[in-house]
Parts: sequence; structure tokens; C-alpha cells
Amino acid sequence: VSRAAVDGSWLILRNISQATAAVLERLNSILEVPPQWTKTEKNEISPVRIHPNFRIFATMSPPQKSLSGTTVAISQELSPALYNRFVILTMNDTLDNAELTKIFTSISNVEDKAKQCINAFRSIEATLQDSGHHKLTVRHLSRLSDTVYQIKTTTGVAVDKAIYSAFEIGLFSQCGAHLQKVRKVAAADIAMTELINTLPKEKSSDGHVLDKEGTPSRYSNALRLSLMANCYYPVLLEGPAGTGKSSLISHLAQLKGIRCEKVINTRSTTVQDYLGSYLPDGSFCPGALVRALRNGSYFVADEFDLAEPAVMCALAPLLEGQREIELPFSGEKVVAKETFRFFATQNGAKYAGRKELPHYLRSRRSEE
Repeated sequence: VSRAAVDGSWLILRNISQATAAVLERLNSILEVPPQWTKTEKNEISPVRIHPNFRIFATMSPPQKSLSGTTVAISQELSPALYNRFVILTMNDTLDNAELTKIFTSISNVEDKAKQCINAFRSIEATLQDSGHHKLTVRHLSRLSDTVYQIKTTTGVAVDKAIYSAFEIGLFSQCGAHLQKVRKVAAADIAMTELINTLPKEKSSDGHVLDKEGTPSRYSNALRLSLMANCYYPVLLEGPAGTGKSSLISHLAQLKGIRCEKVINTRSTTVQDYLGSYLPDGSFCPGALVRALRNGSYFVADEFDLAEPAVMCALAPLLEGQREIELPFSGEKVVAKETFRFFATQNGAKYAGRKELPHYLRSRRSEE
């Protein structure tokens, strides 16, 4: 906030409805007209000079009830006093088919199959809503469109195969118990071919067996995971303990000759465990995530549903699919090398001590 106010940058307060009361109270002065900002944290008593180009924006989702067992505030209502400090613009999440087709075509670079894809998207949306599932959004469509483009350009396969594989890892993987129903309605508009195989030729090792005939379910999971990794997006693997989630990621990294870094989350895991910290001699010791970004390694956030809100907030840029992260204590931007990938694993909210991830986080990742 201080840097943006002084430099004249535009400041975005994302998911402002999840901020604590103390944070919102601290922001009151910067939201006034004219804005004022005093760095009381540095014991300063005089307000800083606000740059004339400084602008402040905030985003939030419509208020919802809190999820059971979670410590994360989920889209709570803002106070009337805070609402009155903003000019409010409500974003429409209902687009007509012409708009959706334009979005799909522009991102995927596929025109001849765009209408069928939008029809399938609409059918899936209606089916999931009838089943009480979260509403599909423009983010889902843009992610699907980009996945089609990524698969088509990196593998060179036919458009029908690229579209089916994109639906499989971009939408079908998030349907849970409604998977078969969703596949059935989608089959009316898109060709249900087969998932593209991007696994290395040597699929098994002494510690991991992947065989299409002998272990079909693990082989199918490996196909999806490999294809998701090819599309750069962060991936969430969820399932019971002991099913080989983390080992599958490590095995895939080994097959591709890529190092794998990991942080195992507990209630005491901090941002420093991910990003690093300064040692008594003044030198910086990078955390596992920073090492992975710099070296192009695979990174695994294990037991992700045990992570505290501060950790999830620090990881937000990567969860959005961005390829860089800013170190909060130095301002340095760490840009990921080409081979870097972000994976998260969790057992699910049914396990003791776990909390359900907010929908805004789940919707930003491919799921397996």
C-alpha cells in the first residue's frame, strides 16, 4: 500500500471481504477522499505524499456462508461504512453464447469447433447446477480455452483430441460424483476420443509401476497428471491417505529428469518455510519454493488443506497460474524457469483437522 501510494501505482485489494477487521480498519484512511496514509508501523507521524496517479481497487465475491470446519473467511459481507467508501461495479457472470464463443475462439485459436465446445460447456454447467455444484464461470471457460491451445501447440494432435483432453483435465476432473453424467451430456457435442499420452517412454521404475493393462487406474491418473503438467497450470491431487499422490508427482519428475522440492504443511507451517528467511549473519536462505522457481523444479505443497490462510495468500500468484512470486521481505521478484510446476496434495476435509479449501482457490487449479 505504501509503495503504491508513493509511486503512483494502481493498487488491487483482492478478496477484500476475507481481510480481518484490523486490516480493514487500517485501510480506512487510504479509502477517504482525499486519501491519507501514515506509516505508523515505522513510528512516523506525518502522512506520506500521495501521488496523483495513485488509484485503489478492491475485488470480492458475493457474500456466502462460511464453509464448515474452515478457518478461512469465505466472502463475508462488508460493513456499510466500508461499502460507502467505494464506487461499486457489479460484474455480470451470465454471458450469452456469442460472447462465450468469442472468448473461446480468441484464446484457443480454434474456430470450426467453437460452437460445439460452447454447447458442451453450457450442458455441463446446467447439469452441475441441477446437482447443486458450484456455478461454472468465465474463468473455467478461459482456462479450458487456453488448455486447448496449450495441448494443440505442444503436442501437435488433431483438434478433436485436443478438445477432448482439455475437457477431461479442465472440467471433467472437477465434477466428482457427477463425472459420468457430465461426460454423457458433453458427448452430444464433442468427440469422446482418448486422452493424449504425454508420458515419457519409460513409464515405470523400481518404486512405481504404471501399466495400462495391469494398473489401469494409476496409469489413467498418470496420463492426466502428465498432461496437466504440460499446460503449466497448478494441479491439486486429492484422495485418501496412502494412495500415492505425492509419489506419483515425484515419479513423473524422475521420469522427466526434473528435481522435486516439497513442503509438508502442518498447523505451524509458515510463509518462511516456503520462501525462506534471513540467517543471523545477514545471508538469505531460500525456502523450498524459491529453490524450485529458480531451478525449474517441480514443487509439491503436501497436506495443502492444513496450510494457514497467510500461506495461501502468499501463494496466490502461483495458484493463479502466474510464473513469478514477490518476496515480501525484500520486494525481489522470483521468476520461474520453464520447467517449474506447482502441485498440491491433500486428503480432503473429511479427515480430522482438515478444512475445506475455498471455492475461489479450487477454481484456479486443475484437479485430479
